[in-house]
Amino acid sequence: MSRIGIFGGTFNPPHQGHVEAARACVRQLGLDRLLLVPAGLPPHKALPESTPSAVHRRRMAELCAREIPGAQALDIELRREGKSYTVDTVRELRQHFPEDTLWLVVGDDMLESFGRWREPAEIARLCRLAAVQRAPEKAADIQRAAERLRDEIGAQVDIIQNAVLPLSSTQYRAGGPPGMLLPAVTDYIEDNGLYRPRPALDDIRARVAGALSPHRLRHTLGVEQEAACLAAIWDEDEYDARLAALLHDSTRELSVQKQLNLLEKYDIINEYDLDEYPQLLHALSGAAAARECGASRAVARAVASHTLGAVNMSCLGKIIFIADATEPGRSYAGVQELRRLARENLDAAVIASMEQTDAYLRAQGKTPHPAAAAALLAMKREIPT
Repeated sequence: MSRIGIFGGTFNPPHQGHVEAARACVRQLGLDRLLLVPAGLPPHKALPESTPSAVHRRRMAELCAREIPGAQALDIELRREGKSYTVDTVRELRQHFPEDTLWLVVGDDMLESFGRWREPAEIARLCRLAAVQRAPEKAADIQRAAERLRDEIGAQVDIIQNAVLPLSSTQYRAGGPPGMLLPAVTDYIEDNGLYRPRPALDDIRARVAGALSPHRLRHTLGVEQEAACLAAIWDEDEYDARLAALLHDSTRELSVQKQLNLLEKYDIINEYDLDEYPQLLHALSGAAAARECGASRAVARAVASHTLGAVNMSCLGKIIFIADATEPGRSYAGVQELRRLARENLDAAVIASMEQTDAYLRAQGKTPHPAAAAALLAMKREIPT
């Protein structure tokens, strides 16, 4: 029989205080596992407008889980429609772990208000409570709250002593001090452009419409449609997929000189021979255009890799790559099979598309770019044998 902790919260973003409280629970309760459960729609408060998507909050929780012994992040509340009530989460987890001892981790303030939660007695029946005492002066208050809950609903409460870290997600969003997040979470936020204004998709569509011919615009909107569909299947952020799709060919019809000017403006090195591979330049200038409109680095990388792929290509990059090849306007031989494969095995679809392009170019007497060969080899190495 295992000892399992359930640690919930909006994790918007997760910070060092969350990590230290989780570690204290693992140590003091002797937990075998700790489940980090980001909330979907919390019933007691509205999520701020700047809140990242469920995909990003889960990934930040996963980064924190790496620093906590026995921890893993679960998306059971993020997948649930409507408001997220703790009692529903505990019921679901109890079904998964019928013989194990469960603890629901709560803060000292939450313990005092626990009796007003939805079905507190049912939660107390299904699991024990682990109340994290964050301040020594709260010791008497938390003890009284624990005793009251024992008397009123039969709750079993364990009090966790935790070093005080005066941190909160709200504090970070308001411009909190550096170092309150794990470095990996800070890097993730920076790479994905979280907690800052994002370009409006309608504005980007209008911008692209003014820069592309009707034929190219139809293709771009088709890529957006396909990318959004694949993002939902492969657990990627839909906004990022739509934005990258809209930008992927946004510079395709600019002159070479204007594209080179964009690269120079954003210190992007042109790695393509323009005499032999002129059609590849727009991937790099599109990445520069993404930077110019305020897109994240992750979106810019996906745009840059949409023609040839890349070594260590992200899930978003793979989605844009294959959406470009399979959008509804494409009608070449084999595209239907690629569309089917993209919904079943994204990596296999990307590999199949790369191989088709390689074979087509060689049949035309052309030499594929070395970067395409490197990307294909890297993708094949990702597939388990």
